[in-house]
Amino acid sequence: MTATQPQAEATPNNINAFIKDYAESVDQGTAGQFLGFTDRNYYEIEMVAHNFYTQKRYSKAITILEGLLSLDRQRHYPLLLMGEVQMAKNNLDEALNYLQEALEVEPTDATTLLKLGELHIKAERPEEGKKVLTQLVEMKDLSGRARVKQQRAEVILHTLQKH
Repeated sequence: MTATQPQAEATPNNINAFIKDYAESVDQGTAGQFLGFTDRNYYEIEMVAHNFYTQKRYSKAITILEGLLSLDRQRHYPLLLMGEVQMAKNNLDEALNYLQEALEVEPTDATTLLKLGELHIKAERPEEGKKVLTQLVEMKDLSGRARVKQQRAEVILHTLQKH
């Protein structure tokens, strides 16, 4: 039989010390870093949220995304996906806030620019939509999926000019 070490009693001093250490470590990074989250951990959880989104199980996707964003508000994909979920729920102001925040994190992301431009148009702000889509169209040296998003922006702008 081995002796167990006594557990430290939870006193206000112990709790205050823990909170102080936590606050200092979070102050130097993110809560996710403090908890040891890796990019792989985030990716796996982001994919769960994405799957809920594609299944139109928006409340579950939102719950997961809120959790991810509480750990690290500088991760682009959860912000983008939360914007898409809010768009799907027709919460246009919420969607706009998340997409703008995603754009602050990744200012040249073609998907974010396209979604934000489309959202402005859907929210009956065509001039703002044109501005964002024009920014995407004017980007240089895009390839792959980003180039496809750029071409879609060109089509939308062309359609808006006809009306």
